[in-house]
Parts: sequence; structure tokens; C-alpha cells
Amino acid sequence: QPFKQLRRAPLAEHRVEHLVSLRELSALLPEHRATVTDYRKYYQRRVRDVIAAGARVGQFEVRDAGQAAIAVLDLMNGISWWLRDDQDVDELVSDYTDFAVRGILHSAGDR
Repeated sequence: QPFKQLRRAPLAEHRVEHLVSLRELSALLPEHRATVTDYRKYYQRRVRDVIAAGARVGQFEVRDAGQAAIAVLDLMNGISWWLRDDQDVDELVSDYTDFAVRGILHSAGDR
């Protein structure tokens, strides 16, 4: 199920890699930069594909799966910029994933 796939995004398990891809990309050697860039593109495509699959089955309501993926990833990326040492990263990632996923869930309300 797309909802469950998106909800289980392994951001907390790969926090260091994620931070490097966001903050230190330009400092990497070219071959390492290419590896990280390829992984980031793959990850973005996967999020987009899961959102598109959810839209096809009526689980998500989005006009553009690519733009929705960027919005979801931007929300999640923000955690790494202001996370404090006294915060539980797993809890924060869980909360933010809920914010992101519930924002694209299809609802019967009037939109």
C-alpha cells in the first residue's frame, strides 16, 4: 500500500547519509559526489513513484506527483537543519512523516 510505503521511509536510519547529501555535497570528491547525487535522484524518484501509485488507486490526492514528492521531501529535509540535541529524532521523523503523508491523503471533504 502506498500509504504504508511512504510512512516507512527510512530517514532516521540513514540520518548521516542524508545530512551529507543536503549539507556537504559540494565538499565531496567528484566520484563520491556522483554516488550521493545518484542515490538522491533514486530516492526522489521512489518517493514520486509511491505518491503516483497512491494517486492512481485513490489513496492520495495530488495534481502532480513530482511536485508532491518535492514538498514531502522538503518537509522532511527541514528536520536536519534545526533538530536540537534534546529532541528524539525517531519521534520527530514519525511526526513529520505523519504531517507529510496526511497532507496528501485523499479525503471526502470539499477541496
